[in-house]
Amino acid sequence: MSTPSRYAQNGARRRQIVARHRARVRAGEPCAICGRPIDLDVPYPQPWSFVVDEIVPVAHGGSPLLWSNTEPAHRWCNGIKSTRSLQWAREEVARQLAGVSRIPDERRAKPSRAPFTRLDV
Repeated sequence: MSTPSRYAQNGARRRQIVARHRARVRAGEPCAICGRPIDLDVPYPQPWSFVVDEIVPVAHGGSPLLWSNTEPAHRWCNGIKSTRSLQWAREEVARQLAGVSRIPDERRAKPSRAPFTRLDV
């Protein structure tokens, strides 16, 4: 007999946590990573849709079923955070939203000198 996924062990509890965070977002709570408002009308696969983020990632021993370990976030912000710390994610999201590159100008790829003249399809 196989061991069930840790995400599927208590679906009712996870749905309860998600519902509580949705209520907090409706009341005006912003994304915990970028600080911008979350629009609950944006459907899930979209980058700015609502998800519940684990402060201590499940991969590092955090529980997806503890209220104190979860917070609302945008799907895009949560994807950048991945299994890293919340502080790192906040800095990285702010950097990306500001359009700052991590690659220095001297190492950045230069465009070719030949002009683009034709599209082969």
